Amino acid sequence: MTLPRFYLPYVLGIVIAPIIGGLVGKRSKKISLIGMTVGLILVLITPFFTSSVLILSTFKSVFNGWLTEIYRHQDELPKDKRIWVKYTIQSMGSIAHQFVLMIIGSLLVMGNQSSVKTFFVVTSQKIPTVESRTLMTNWNGIATGILLIGLIVYGLGSAIKINVK
Repeated sequence: MTLPRFYLPYVLGIVIAPIIGGLVGKRSKKISLIGMTVGLILVLITPFFTSSVLILSTFKSVFNGWLTEIYRHQDELPKDKRIWVKYTIQSMGSIAHQFVLMIIGSLLVMGNQSSVKTFFVVTSQKIPTVESRTLMTNWNGIATGILLIGLIVYGLGSAIKINVK
């Protein structure tokens, strides 16, 4: 059943994130980047999917809390616009991410000499076929790889920036 396997760990991660955030304190950024990286790696290992949802949800929420604090203390922005700017940028990132996911899915389908219509048919079937499982596994691997690269580049960039100061 999808509900307990996905939504329960997702909600649990959001609920325990403030506790974890309080425990890690000033290291929230570093710990959450490491946690999200571990969670993304576990997404690729099917038996650990539920655990990866819990880990990703928890550390994404810890990171989100850290970001909110950073934006709340940005003196360059008007006080009443700080959180609004954060959520606007976050929403644009979500839209860009969805766009990239659709491009990846389309390229995977078209690479198999199929149409984009086939993509929607294959991914909307109630009972997965070998073709749909292969497509989704490949799509998951590529998308997760892109996110991992982004996290690593961001983490390394942050570490270099801290060492330069």
